[in-house]
Amino acid sequence: ADAFADNFRVESVAEFAPLTRRQFDMLKTERDTYWPCNFHEDKYFESLVCGSHDLWSQANHDLQEKYMTRALNYAPQNGGVVVDPSSNTIIAEGHGTAGHPLHHTVMNLVDLVARTQGGGALNHTGHTDTLRYNKELREENVKKVKGSSSDSSNGVGAASGQEEGEGEDRPTTSHNHLKRYGSIAQLSAVPKTGPYLCTGYDVYLSHEPCHMCSMALIHMRTRRVFYSSPSRDGALGTSDKIHTLNGLNHRYEVYSGILYPNGSPTSPALLRNCC
Repeated sequence: ADAFADNFRVESVAEFAPLTRRQFDMLKTERDTYWPCNFHEDKYFESLVCGSHDLWSQANHDLQEKYMTRALNYAPQNGGVVVDPSSNTIIAEGHGTAGHPLHHTVMNLVDLVARTQGGGALNHTGHTDTLRYNKELREENVKKVKGSSSDSSNGVGAASGQEEGEGEDRPTTSHNHLKRYGSIAQLSAVPKTGPYLCTGYDVYLSHEPCHMCSMALIHMRTRRVFYSSPSRDGALGTSDKIHTLNGLNHRYEVYSGILYPNGSPTSPALLRNCC
């Protein structure tokens, strides 16, 4: 130990690994004070940070405001809209309902999306005028399921009568070229019979969801969540960031402040609850 005593020195080390090229370049310029580190660029993440991703285009900006406006139109109730971004089709829209502690906006949207896939467990989502789901999509999905069952019973396999790759699962997102970057927004592929709940879908909410609703969005396999106003019990930025927790089997991206007026309250004490 004495042989090396004169060669020891204190070095500054970055607390976290650099996530962007700019952060890495800043560390490199400080080579006299920072210990060197490796950097593996995430091109998708980089495109979001530097603003080159299509998400920031004027066309997408207009669509985001359009769908958020629909969600805000349910005021004074908290509203929400579920959209398939690959076709810009509204899958379901609605609001929270009184009379039951679990019937928040997101929970009602879950059931409405399930109805488009031949399911649905909440009676009130089927006969409340202001809770809407895409009935044409429901008919298409029901036909697909029946056709798939018929083919199976007749012994028709995936290989018969199909071109190569036709039976493979495909992502619903229109940004398939970004899947190779390992983005959290590029989720699992969708079977030909339709998605599992919100696989590949974007959800627009007038208010930040609570812990229960945020976890429901994870279970739904949501692609992105956009919300306008923070909530007192919000779990995607105000009181928690549940979508960033380790150990989750799915993650979605979160974007806030869509059409939220400048100067509006941001202190939790001045905000309303999720639903």
